[in-house]
Amino acid sequence: MNFRDLSFSEVTSERLTFGSEKKNSQQLFREAEFDNILKCVHCGLCLDSCPTYRELGDEKDSPRGRLYLMRGLWEGELDLTPEVTAPLSRCLDCRACETACPSGVPYGELLEKARGVIHETQPQSLKERMLRTLLLKGLFHSTFLLTL
Repeated sequence: MNFRDLSFSEVTSERLTFGSEKKNSQQLFREAEFDNILKCVHCGLCLDSCPTYRELGDEKDSPRGRLYLMRGLWEGELDLTPEVTAPLSRCLDCRACETACPSGVPYGELLEKARGVIHETQPQSLKERMLRTLLLKGLFHSTFLLTL
């Protein structure tokens, strides 16, 4: 069963549970968070407010596309592959889409949760760890460097 083939009523009535063998990526969201994903009516009003979508022009790099990816992860249709995690990582987290959304989808909260799970389950390279340490402990630790 493909998650794109499901209607909203089928998803909400069945509550789509997942098997014990696939609990890592599917436990990305609790049921209440999944309900927030389902609030998206796919109207596309968020697209013009999203800087990454305007720049890249790819649906995966829009709030609507990222919600599709999160839903696919929750339902077990998608795995945490680079093709799935890259669009979630490219979001600037400006939350301009939240103000444009007529359904009130808490996109920022959902994205934070998704990024947390990605960070916990995906190993980081030495380069990524060093850059993170440099930025968090070096640059942001010194107010002098921030004024340059």
